[in-house]
Amino acid sequence: MKRSKIEILEYISDLSAPTGPEVFAGYGTKTQNEINDAIANLRDSDILIRDWVENSDRTSLLHELIKIAKAEDLGDPFSGIKSRLLDSWEFHITDLIYQVCIPDFERLEEVIEDLRTNEVSENIAVELDKWLRDEA
Repeated sequence: MKRSKIEILEYISDLSAPTGPEVFAGYGTKTQNEINDAIANLRDSDILIRDWVENSDRTSLLHELIKIAKAEDLGDPFSGIKSRLLDSWEFHITDLIYQVCIPDFERLEEVIEDLRTNEVSENIAVELDKWLRDEA
């Protein structure tokens, strides 16, 4: 399934947001509630993320993730979410890019080099490079 930029941004935002009382009460987004339910029932919430990636068109998803990683301004409300939750935001973009690229490590190396050309995405490139070296 080809995912829109907005859908991808909303998914990253859902993954990055802290779990609070509204999620525990069932008022979070669908993604937040699914992850909370998985954790509460001692299931691996990473499977939900892998399934989301598997159900996506990998080529277009990777293209959008790279654009998002390099973007200085994502527009409202996403720029605000990114600035408040930067570590979590960058972690989840890193994880999604990694999930899309594996097992094509040559493609992942190309993505890392591309992300290194942009100051905004430098931290993501560094982290992806560490993950790649851990696989070697």
